[in-house]
Amino acid sequence: MKEEYDVKKMKNEESNVNRKCNRKFKSWKFVIVFIIVLIIILFIASTIRKYVILLGNNENLQNVINSNNYHWKIDTYSENSIFSQEIYKKDDKHLYISYSNNKSIYETISPVVYAIYYDGQNTYIYNEDEKTKIKYYTTSEGDTNKDIFIPEKLKSSDILLRSIFSKIDTTIMNGKSCYRIIPSRILINNNLDDDNIEYIEKDTGFPIRSISTNNLSNYTGMCEYSMELNTVTDNDLIIPNIEEYRPYEEIKEMITPNEDE
Repeated sequence: MKEEYDVKKMKNEESNVNRKCNRKFKSWKFVIVFIIVLIIILFIASTIRKYVILLGNNENLQNVINSNNYHWKIDTYSENSIFSQEIYKKDDKHLYISYSNNKSIYETISPVVYAIYYDGQNTYIYNEDEKTKIKYYTTSEGDTNKDIFIPEKLKSSDILLRSIFSKIDTTIMNGKSCYRIIPSRILINNNLDDDNIEYIEKDTGFPIRSISTNNLSNYTGMCEYSMELNTVTDNDLIIPNIEEYRPYEEIKEMITPNEDE
């Protein structure tokens, strides 16, 4: 009888131990499942938040770009100079100009060396021959450069990928509340701009600054942007020093190499 009692006691003890182990296992299993589910929920919530931010910024920027009056400028910084590009738009007319400045003293290295003006009917491209320094312009019908210097609208698939893999936080840049978008290495291709950290103004969706994380010593990738709405007048659409430019037909023989020489 005593032996049977001992056997039963041992079985009960084993059963209790097994039940305790099962409870602990179920508890740990619940905790692990809970953590996984929580991580998934947080990931989905973060992705949705970033998608909404990027989509809103994209739509706000496009609304501005589609407006009839704005001044858009980009300053691209290199080791010794700043290359500036500007576009003025007023109704059906727009002017694009580019020039370079010395970074240390901020004096103009050269006058406007490239400009594009659309007067509502024809496109005029103003240039300077690098060798002879002769300034000239060409004329063509229609708006042949209507998309120049205008940010492209992101595709929904691109926004989704950025939402999943990029990091977005908030910061202050140039006194404005911004989103800082830090790209993932997964999305970086051969384009040097793919690894840029971008600063986007919250209220307007305007890019304010773009900083490259590329480690190439000869590439800075530092750009600053500015946008002004409803400030462009007819005076802003005048080519600087326009009297110095001559029609291409008049000077083409001066700048075109002679094949017989």
